[in-house]
Amino acid sequence: HFSNILIYAAFHRQMYRSERENVPVALALMEAKQIARDELNISDVVSIRNMRRYSLFGDPLQRLALPRYHVDIEIDTPMSALGIVKVSGVVLDEDGKLAEEYNGYAWLQAFDSSELSILDGLRYRQVGAYIFRGKYEVVGGRFNATFRVPKDISYGGREGRISAYAWSDDAPSAFGALENLLISGTAANVELDTEGPQIRIGFVGVDDFSSGDRVTGRPVLRAVISDPSGINITGETGHDIELAIGDEVFTLTEFFNVLEGDYREGSVEFSLPALELGEHSIRLKAWDTFNNSSRVEAVFELAEEGVSPIQNVLFYPNPLHSGSGYFTYDVAGEMSSAQIKVFSLGGRLVDEMTAEIREGYNQILWQAPTNLANGTYLYKIEAETAVGDRVGQTAVLQIAR
Repeated sequence: HFSNILIYAAFHRQMYRSERENVPVALALMEAKQIARDELNISDVVSIRNMRRYSLFGDPLQRLALPRYHVDIEIDTPMSALGIVKVSGVVLDEDGKLAEEYNGYAWLQAFDSSELSILDGLRYRQVGAYIFRGKYEVVGGRFNATFRVPKDISYGGREGRISAYAWSDDAPSAFGALENLLISGTAANVELDTEGPQIRIGFVGVDDFSSGDRVTGRPVLRAVISDPSGINITGETGHDIELAIGDEVFTLTEFFNVLEGDYREGSVEFSLPALELGEHSIRLKAWDTFNNSSRVEAVFELAEEGVSPIQNVLFYPNPLHSGSGYFTYDVAGEMSSAQIKVFSLGGRLVDEMTAEIREGYNQILWQAPTNLANGTYLYKIEAETAVGDRVGQTAVLQIAR
């Protein structure tokens, strides 16, 4: 175990802390073995043999794809609980100059102060909890962001951190961090907030979801959460974003992100676990930065993917011996008016009609055109769902008069 620790620490120093750029992975490993061997007792044959087991499989000249550009970050005020922090960032090229042609996006993250902890007698520094994270547009090498510090912070830590990773289709990626930030106190003159967030439940690929709607396949929850004070993502005990499906509870805090540049609104996307077909109830709870909570509930019907809401399509009598018959079909869900079209086997439209449609069983009278010859025809019953999708079923009818 001791030799493992030595080689890990030495490898980390040679890769990241040697003040060299683009260090090959194999070089860092070779140097780490030499350093660790020198720190061991030469008679410790077991530890030396153990270190020889560490090998690199791959190109020995492989280097990490570290960002070539740098992000310089500044904040306008120290981070205090419930205070508003304004961040400005600039992307600098390899010469340290403003990359004026840089257009893309920046992923900004703010962390509470890290803390020293002990695990099994070993001291280590635990990364601070998330305070904020969001995506911002970079224009001309510059971006700006604003966020509110949540109430759940360490109050007095001096290891706070803000980092930014920028990317562009036309330029190298960039990274930078502002470290050793003081996280202290509560901001003055903060306007009181006593109401919880607004939560809108939806699903990816389903527009304007309403409770009770049908969802197909393996649903991906997409909930939009907003609050004038911002959303709490610290993960403090009891203040997580939680999703309940029946009796099963999932923590979704790590899936919340601000994506449109406004810290007051963001979204959660989460692939739901495998569920049985049928109706399911879900509950989503979230907290704002003042630790006010809200919870919403919704019901959705899970249907098999590819199954049309129009089912059991039949024509009666079939074959048709007289001048009229009935199109019959079942409808699951809310639909607008139905379009019924009859085609020859060659694809020529020979008749069409519009009919009212309702959930459940439908029966529509059809008066066959007198000039239709005996033979086989195709008909299609098509309708529009409440979210604007066109669905339909095709079947065969025969005329034998």
